[in-house]
Formats: sequence, structure tokens, C-alpha cells
Amino acid sequence: MEVPQSEELDLVKEARDYFYYKPEGVRSWGGPGRPPEGLKEVDQHSYPAWWNKTGVLMIQVETLNAINNIPNFSIDGVDCFSWGPADLSIDRDAHPEHPFAKTDDTAIEHAITLCKANGKKLCIRSYDKTLRNRFFDLGATILMEVPSMEGTLDPDLPFG
Repeated sequence: MEVPQSEELDLVKEARDYFYYKPEGVRSWGGPGRPPEGLKEVDQHSYPAWWNKTGVLMIQVETLNAINNIPNFSIDGVDCFSWGPADLSIDRDAHPEHPFAKTDDTAIEHAITLCKANGKKLCIRSYDKTLRNRFFDLGATILMEVPSMEGTLDPDLPFG
């Protein structure tokens, strides 16, 4: 699950608490109507245990402030942080003097440094598989790709 526009630690904690089932979180059992593949018995004990072990909680960082808060947001239960090519564009434009606002790459490198220092990963949306190596070279470890968009991006976009 991805939590967008995460700016405050309280939001991150609330997302974590409601993402996980008891005892790790406060989420309640919803019934056997969604059996995951490979789980033979679906009940109020097996499904929450499976979810708590396999679910992925991503916190989306869309501002310079959110990136700088990665150390604070790196609480137990948060698996990774996500970033998309347009997410920071408005905030970067509003703060051109910020040292990590100069380019997408400087913002990504800073986010990756903070993620590594706090034992987390950075997921980047990459709408073009030709950008894979660029993001991996910057230190990203997870990419989300949309094959149907490949080659359709406007080259004048700031992330094209």
C-alpha cells in the first residue's frame, strides 16, 4: 500500500497502525473473502499473520520536507519510500535555492542516502525502461514501471 503526500510523522504512524493487523497494528479481520494464493486456510489468525508478513507499506515523499523527514518516517513497519518523476516538481520550483532542489537526481541521491542510513529502500516510478540503469546507478533498489506508457512521454516534461 502506498500512502501519498506524507508530510507528518503522525500520518506515517497512523498509516502503519492501520496497515497491519493485530498484534502489530490495530487493523481488524475482515472475513475470509480474499484468500491469497498459497494460503490454504483463511481465518482470523492465518490471514492477518500472512498479511503482516507479506504486505508492503510505502510512504510517498512528494516534497523536499518529506524527503528530509525520511529519518523520522523510518519507523518499524515502513518498508520503503516511493518517489515519482513529477512528485517533487512543484516543491522544487517553489524552493529553487534548496540544495536538493537543483535537479531530480540531487533529490533522488539525497533520498537514497537517507534511506540507506535508516535501513529503508527507495522505490522510483520509472515510465521508461531506458531509465532503469540511471535510477539503479543513483542507488534506487525498487522500480515501478508502466510498460504501456513506454515511448509516450512528452520529451519536454522535466523527467522525460
